[in-house]
Amino acid sequence: MLRIESPDEPNLDLLVRTVAAGDRCNSDVGPSVIVYAGDSVQRQLAPERFIAQLFGLTPTEAFLATLLANGFTLTDAAEKLDVTENTVRSYAKRIFAKTGVSRQADLVRLVLKSVALLA
Repeated sequence: MLRIESPDEPNLDLLVRTVAAGDRCNSDVGPSVIVYAGDSVQRQLAPERFIAQLFGLTPTEAFLATLLANGFTLTDAAEKLDVTENTVRSYAKRIFAKTGVSRQADLVRLVLKSVALLA
């Protein structure tokens, strides 16, 4: 990740990630890297909004994903959301289905490695 600062223009944040061989398109030619760019205006939005847009989550699901990525347990998240732990588990299952992961640790890794870092 790199931030390019300019006194006359908004800051530019860049995130460069390699593309794994298994992620390539069905062709002989495929991308080697993906470059994500964002400006300081976009960064003013809450990280939950980025996560919601990036993964197609509801605001509550995105908030839960953010809490988990910040080290909250399911019990802590239930208290923060003012719902039962079973409700949080249901939200987590929906998040797993939407993001294509099957474990909480994978979700945390996905969120932390995503464009949400630019938020």
